[in-house]
Amino acid sequence: MKEPEDFLVGQSIVMSSEFLLKKYSLLLSGKECAVFGYGKIGRSISRCLSARSISTKIVEIDPILSVQALSVGFPISSKEKVLRTADVIFSCTGNKNLKVSDLHTLKNNAIIISVTSADDEFSFINLEDEFHTRSNSTEICLLESNVNQKRFYLANRGNAMNFMFGDYSASLGNFIRLVQAEIIIAITELLKGKAVGFYEVDEDTKRRIADTWLTTYHDKGE
Repeated sequence: MKEPEDFLVGQSIVMSSEFLLKKYSLLLSGKECAVFGYGKIGRSISRCLSARSISTKIVEIDPILSVQALSVGFPISSKEKVLRTADVIFSCTGNKNLKVSDLHTLKNNAIIISVTSADDEFSFINLEDEFHTRSNSTEICLLESNVNQKRFYLANRGNAMNFMFGDYSASLGNFIRLVQAEIIIAITELLKGKAVGFYEVDEDTKRRIADTWLTTYHDKGE
Protein backbone atom coordinates (compact mmCIF):
# COMPACT_ATOMS: atom_id res chain seq x y z
CA MET A 1 0.00 0.00 0.00
CA LYS A 2 2.96 2.32 0.41
CA GLU A 3 4.22 2.04 -3.17
CA PRO A 4 1.70 4.57 -4.59
CA GLU A 5 2.68 6.98 -1.82
CA ASP A 6 6.42 6.55 -2.49
CA PHE A 7 5.87 7.16 -6.20
CA LEU A 8 3.92 10.35 -5.50
CA VAL A 9 6.50 11.50 -2.95
CA GLY A 10 9.17 11.32 -5.66
CA GLN A 11 7.05 13.29 -8.11
CA SER A 12 6.17 15.84 -5.44
CA ILE A 13 9.83 16.31 -4.45
CA VAL A 14 10.75 17.21 -8.03
CA MET A 15 7.83 19.61 -8.39
CA SER A 16 8.54 21.24 -5.01
CA SER A 17 12.22 21.53 -5.92
CA GLU A 18 11.39 23.24 -9.21
CA PHE A 19 9.08 25.69 -7.47
CA LEU A 20 11.67 26.57 -4.83
CA LEU A 21 14.60 26.92 -7.21
CA LYS A 22 12.67 29.18 -9.57
CA LYS A 23 12.17 31.58 -6.68
CA TYR A 24 15.96 31.94 -6.51
CA SER A 25 16.36 32.13 -10.32
CA LEU A 26 17.70 28.57 -10.38
CA LEU A 27 16.23 26.08 -12.85
CA LEU A 28 16.37 22.31 -13.22
CA SER A 29 16.07 22.65 -16.98
CA GLY A 30 19.46 22.43 -18.65
CA LYS A 31 21.08 21.10 -15.50
CA GLU A 32 22.77 17.74 -15.02
CA CYS A 33 21.02 15.93 -12.18
CA ALA A 34 22.11 12.92 -10.14
CA VAL A 35 19.93 10.66 -8.03
CA PHE A 36 21.73 8.89 -5.20
CA GLY A 37 19.79 5.71 -4.49
CA TYR A 38 17.49 3.88 -6.90
CA GLY A 39 14.92 2.68 -4.41
CA LYS A 40 11.21 3.39 -4.80
CA ILE A 41 11.49 7.14 -4.28
CA GLY A 42 14.73 7.40 -6.25
CA ARG A 43 13.07 5.62 -9.20
CA SER A 44 10.14 8.01 -9.07
CA ILE A 45 12.40 11.07 -9.00
CA SER A 46 14.46 9.70 -11.89
CA ARG A 47 11.38 9.10 -14.04
CA CYS A 48 9.98 12.53 -13.25
CA LEU A 49 13.26 14.22 -14.22
CA SER A 50 13.52 12.15 -17.38
CA ALA A 51 9.97 13.12 -18.35
CA ARG A 52 11.14 16.74 -18.20
CA SER A 53 14.07 15.90 -20.53
CA ILE A 54 16.54 16.59 -17.72
CA SER A 55 19.85 14.71 -17.90
CA THR A 56 19.87 12.25 -14.98
CA LYS A 57 22.54 9.88 -13.69
CA ILE A 58 22.11 7.24 -11.00
CA VAL A 59 24.49 6.42 -8.17
CA GLU A 60 23.59 3.06 -6.62
CA ILE A 61 25.73 0.56 -4.67
CA ASP A 62 23.24 -2.32 -5.03
CA PRO A 63 24.07 -4.18 -8.28
CA ILE A 64 20.49 -5.38 -8.73
CA LEU A 65 19.11 -1.85 -8.54
CA SER A 66 21.91 -0.67 -10.81
CA VAL A 67 20.85 -3.20 -13.43
CA GLN A 68 17.24 -2.07 -13.08
CA ALA A 69 18.26 1.55 -13.68
CA LEU A 70 20.31 0.62 -16.73
CA SER A 71 17.45 -1.46 -18.15
CA VAL A 72 15.23 1.62 -18.40
CA GLY A 73 17.92 3.84 -19.86
CA PHE A 74 19.49 5.63 -16.90
CA PRO A 75 23.29 5.86 -16.93
CA ILE A 76 25.09 4.59 -13.83
CA SER A 77 28.03 6.47 -12.40
CA SER A 78 30.23 6.49 -9.30
CA LYS A 79 29.71 8.96 -6.49
CA GLU A 80 33.15 10.45 -7.07
CA LYS A 81 32.48 11.24 -10.73
CA VAL A 82 28.97 12.57 -10.16
CA LEU A 83 30.07 14.92 -7.39
CA ARG A 84 32.38 16.66 -9.87
CA THR A 85 29.81 17.05 -12.64
CA ALA A 86 26.25 17.19 -11.22
CA ASP A 87 24.50 20.53 -10.88
CA VAL A 88 21.71 19.10 -8.72
CA ILE A 89 21.88 16.06 -6.43
CA PHE A 90 18.79 14.30 -5.08
CA SER A 91 19.94 12.19 -2.15
CA CYS A 92 17.59 9.25 -1.58
CA THR A 93 19.65 6.65 0.30
CA GLY A 94 18.67 7.18 3.95
CA ASN A 95 22.16 5.90 4.70
CA LYS A 96 24.30 8.97 5.47
CA ASN A 97 25.46 8.96 1.89
CA LEU A 98 27.22 12.33 1.81
CA LYS A 99 30.03 13.34 4.16
CA VAL A 100 31.75 16.67 4.74
CA SER A 101 34.78 15.43 2.79
CA ASP A 102 32.50 14.88 -0.24
CA LEU A 103 31.47 18.53 -0.23
CA HIS A 104 34.96 19.63 -1.26
CA THR A 105 34.56 17.50 -4.42
CA LEU A 106 31.21 19.00 -5.40
CA LYS A 107 30.88 21.00 -8.57
CA ASN A 108 30.83 24.65 -7.62
CA ASN A 109 27.31 26.00 -6.92
CA ALA A 110 25.83 22.49 -6.88
CA ILE A 111 22.44 22.11 -5.22
CA ILE A 112 21.78 19.28 -2.74
CA ILE A 113 18.21 18.13 -2.12
CA SER A 114 17.26 15.42 0.38
CA VAL A 115 14.21 13.17 0.47
CA THR A 116 14.52 12.33 4.15
CA SER A 117 15.89 13.94 7.32
CA ALA A 118 19.39 15.41 7.36
CA ASP A 119 20.36 12.99 10.16
CA ASP A 120 19.47 10.00 7.98
CA GLU A 121 20.85 11.25 4.69
CA PHE A 122 24.06 13.10 5.55
CA SER A 123 27.05 12.80 7.86
CA PHE A 124 27.83 16.49 8.22
CA ILE A 125 29.68 16.28 11.54
CA ASN A 126 31.65 19.48 12.22
CA LEU A 127 30.38 21.00 8.97
CA GLU A 128 30.86 24.49 10.40
CA ASP A 129 34.61 23.83 10.82
CA GLU A 130 35.07 23.60 7.05
CA PHE A 131 32.17 25.62 5.63
CA HIS A 132 30.51 28.83 6.66
CA THR A 133 26.98 29.92 5.80
CA ARG A 134 26.75 32.84 3.43
CA SER A 135 22.97 32.83 3.15
CA ASN A 136 20.98 31.28 5.98
CA SER A 137 17.50 31.09 4.48
CA THR A 138 15.25 28.37 5.90
CA GLU A 139 14.39 27.48 2.30
CA ILE A 140 17.83 27.18 0.74
CA CYS A 141 21.21 27.83 2.35
CA LEU A 142 24.38 28.87 0.55
CA LEU A 143 27.54 27.48 2.15
CA GLU A 144 31.13 28.33 1.25
CA SER A 145 34.41 26.63 2.09
CA ASN A 146 36.61 28.24 4.75
CA VAL A 147 39.65 27.36 2.65
CA ASN A 148 38.73 28.24 -0.95
CA GLN A 149 35.83 29.53 -3.01
CA LYS A 150 34.02 26.17 -3.16
CA ARG A 151 30.33 26.74 -2.47
CA PHE A 152 27.09 24.82 -2.67
CA TYR A 153 23.38 25.17 -1.93
CA LEU A 154 21.52 23.03 0.61
CA ALA A 155 17.72 22.94 0.30
CA ASN A 156 15.62 23.01 3.48
CA ARG A 157 18.74 22.84 5.69
CA GLY A 158 19.34 19.31 4.46
CA ASN A 159 15.95 18.00 5.52
CA ALA A 160 13.39 16.41 3.24
CA MET A 161 12.22 18.66 0.44
CA ASN A 162 8.68 17.34 0.86
CA PHE A 163 8.72 18.38 4.55
CA MET A 164 8.72 22.05 3.62
CA PHE A 165 5.51 23.94 4.25
CA GLY A 166 3.54 26.47 2.25
CA ASP A 167 3.91 26.57 -1.51
CA TYR A 168 6.61 23.86 -1.56
CA SER A 169 4.91 21.19 0.55
CA ALA A 170 4.20 17.74 -0.84
CA SER A 171 0.69 16.81 -1.84
CA LEU A 172 -0.23 13.13 -1.90
CA GLY A 173 -3.98 13.57 -2.06
CA ASN A 174 -6.13 10.66 -0.98
CA PHE A 175 -3.40 8.11 -1.73
CA ILE A 176 -2.15 8.61 1.84
CA ARG A 177 -5.38 6.90 2.99
CA LEU A 178 -4.06 3.59 1.64
CA VAL A 179 -1.09 3.65 4.00
CA GLN A 180 -3.19 4.86 6.93
CA ALA A 181 -5.67 2.02 6.41
CA GLU A 182 -2.92 -0.58 6.34
CA ILE A 183 -1.41 0.81 9.55
CA ILE A 184 -4.78 0.76 11.33
CA ILE A 185 -5.43 -2.85 10.32
CA ALA A 186 -1.94 -3.92 11.44
CA ILE A 187 -2.48 -2.25 14.83
CA THR A 188 -5.87 -3.95 15.16
CA GLU A 189 -4.33 -7.37 14.52
CA LEU A 190 -1.62 -6.72 17.09
CA LEU A 191 -4.18 -5.65 19.69
CA LYS A 192 -6.18 -8.83 19.04
CA GLY A 193 -3.06 -10.85 19.71
CA LYS A 194 -3.18 -12.40 16.25
CA ALA A 195 0.22 -11.05 15.32
CA VAL A 196 3.47 -11.38 17.23
CA GLY A 197 6.69 -9.55 16.37
CA PHE A 198 6.94 -8.31 12.80
CA TYR A 199 3.61 -8.43 11.04
CA GLU A 200 2.73 -7.86 7.40
CA VAL A 201 -0.83 -7.35 6.24
CA ASP A 202 -1.81 -10.24 3.95
CA GLU A 203 -2.50 -9.78 0.24
CA ASP A 204 -6.28 -10.33 0.53
CA THR A 205 -6.52 -7.53 3.10
CA LYS A 206 -4.46 -5.24 0.89
CA ARG A 207 -6.84 -5.94 -1.98
CA ARG A 208 -9.82 -5.05 0.23
CA ILE A 209 -8.12 -1.80 1.19
CA ALA A 210 -7.44 -0.98 -2.45
CA ASP A 211 -10.98 -1.91 -3.49
CA THR A 212 -12.50 0.24 -0.74
CA TRP A 213 -10.23 3.11 -1.71
CA LEU A 214 -11.25 2.85 -5.37
CA THR A 215 -14.95 2.79 -4.45
CA THR A 216 -14.57 5.72 -2.04
CA TYR A 217 -12.41 8.02 -4.11
CA HIS A 218 -11.87 6.97 -7.71
CA ASP A 219 -15.49 6.08 -8.49
CA LYS A 220 -16.48 9.53 -7.25
CA GLY A 221 -13.95 11.14 -9.55
CA GLU A 222 -11.95 12.55 -6.63
